[in-house]
Amino acid sequence: MNILQDILGAPVAKAPHPRSVLLRGQTDPVSDFEQAVVASGLAAGKVPFAVSNGTVAVELAARAVLRAGDLVYVPALTWQGSAWPVILAGGVPILYDSTPGSPLGDLEWVDKDLEERDARGAALPRALVLVDLYELVADRRKAQDIARKWRLTIIADCAHSVGARFLDTPIAAWTPLSTHSYQTSKFLSASSAPGSDPAEGGLVLADPFYATDIGTQVSCGRRPAWAGPEWRPMQAGNNRMPGWTARALTKALKEFPARHAKAVATLNELRALKIPGFAPVSADPRASGCVYKHVRLYSARSFSGLSARKFARALSEMLQTEVVPPYEPLTHCAVYTPHTCPALTVEQQRAVDPRKYSAPWATYWHNNALCLEYAFLETEGACEQLQEAVERIRARADALVVADI
Repeated sequence: MNILQDILGAPVAKAPHPRSVLLRGQTDPVSDFEQAVVASGLAAGKVPFAVSNGTVAVELAARAVLRAGDLVYVPALTWQGSAWPVILAGGVPILYDSTPGSPLGDLEWVDKDLEERDARGAALPRALVLVDLYELVADRRKAQDIARKWRLTIIADCAHSVGARFLDTPIAAWTPLSTHSYQTSKFLSASSAPGSDPAEGGLVLADPFYATDIGTQVSCGRRPAWAGPEWRPMQAGNNRMPGWTARALTKALKEFPARHAKAVATLNELRALKIPGFAPVSADPRASGCVYKHVRLYSARSFSGLSARKFARALSEMLQTEVVPPYEPLTHCAVYTPHTCPALTVEQQRAVDPRKYSAPWATYWHNNALCLEYAFLETEGACEQLQEAVERIRARADALVVADI
């Protein structure tokens, strides 16, 4: 029964507008993608929210947690998209260094810093941004222990680790909030589906406690239809994922398990490949399935003093794949200069200035490690190709040292 027609009579329009019929009858590709993420097991019981890109995903997660001026631990060795969203959400990043044995952030330092702050009665940070890097998964058990001890909320930036596991559990299960990036360089992206164009995309995986806040922010601050009395108004923009991106990602997700399994197998073979002067970085044996890039530590002494930059260019030419150093540390990164943002007050600019932090180990990894892009992990005979290419460079290292490359 149509109550409005009972009161008002038949509609004035003779028929609905054709576009109205189309919009009412079509399925929602974004919801379809979110449901596909759940069906794939990647959500691990969290609520998925597809958004425009990975940086926005981190920002929305941070906005659900932070209040203005809250301190947040962020690793120094990461893309600026792990830190700048914290500032956009009103937070103040504290940059923490890597360790001598790994490019990953030093969680022991975080714990000690919290103890020192607590001892002197200083303000304690509210959140910890945990970043998985290249093929390395951050220690979820350690991070969880620190979070419980100091009442921190963990936001896990999983841009590099879609499909990874820790202690044989999907990594999303370990933290209340985690984010994905589906930017074109990532292993799972809209452009990884055959016939798809390059595209952006991101995902927030949230505990139900944070779901209403995330859902509100995704769509211009509108109250989600399913929200309960916990809903609160939140200023937000249009952070939705485009429908065509969602369709391409749904298609790519169907092919992801087979691609991922093959890449993981190749990565395990590469990790076992010992090459003098170009050693694989040790990975946590409790973790698996992180396949963004393969990381190795380079020693110029094994190649007649050939610089890491020249070695990378030569190896890239031999393998016809990208070979690059790890990220430039945020302490002195050309694309992370929040202290120059005119939207921040002078006081805020000083608070977020990354130059006040030191990250010697992050700098060490940037200067001495090299990363092979994930496409190489999908190459037949990757181990043989890598070994042959490196030995050819070693044999001709003297010529490369003086070459203008």
